[in-house]
Amino acid sequence: MPKEIQIEDKEMMVKLMNLFWIKGFAATTINDIVEETGLSKTYIYTKYGKKGLFETVFHYYLNNYTDPFLGALNDDLRGIDAIQEKMSKLADSLINNTMPKACLFVNTVVEMGGKDRDIVDLNEMYIKRVTEMYSKKLQHCYKLGEIKNESYIPFYTNILINLLFSLAVLYKTHSKEELDAFIASQLKLIN
Repeated sequence: MPKEIQIEDKEMMVKLMNLFWIKGFAATTINDIVEETGLSKTYIYTKYGKKGLFETVFHYYLNNYTDPFLGALNDDLRGIDAIQEKMSKLADSLINNTMPKACLFVNTVVEMGGKDRDIVDLNEMYIKRVTEMYSKKLQHCYKLGEIKNESYIPFYTNILINLLFSLAVLYKTHSKEELDAFIASQLKLIN
């Protein structure tokens, strides 16, 4: 008998998320999903399909990984120091394998590119969300006097997005000290 998948079923969502995170969207097969979750093929095809499951996992990832990271950053009353600290903690979690494999969505975009319009749409939603949160934090930095020219905030937001994506790759070949130095060098561009 197939199991009912719901966002509230945290154990199921974590299994699916880790499967897509580690294997990638394209390499994950329906048989992999069946083996990992115990769901029946019929249930998967009629209820979600592989892409529908991935979209469900994506929203779970966004709500449970991306948003808490960005929320903690925005809740911190400090400015650039808070950004540096949070980026350093992210680098540490990547190096120490706290997360299965870099950023789930960065991995998917690198893997899929523009081949699938639905994946591109999810990417655009992800980038918009991250951009809004970083922009909000940089507005806070401006109010603290750490940013001198408010009109540069869109440019600085792109620096932070590029830093995030760079960390998702650089952690594979660089030490924690090298990543911290890279983070510091990028944040010096923001003033």
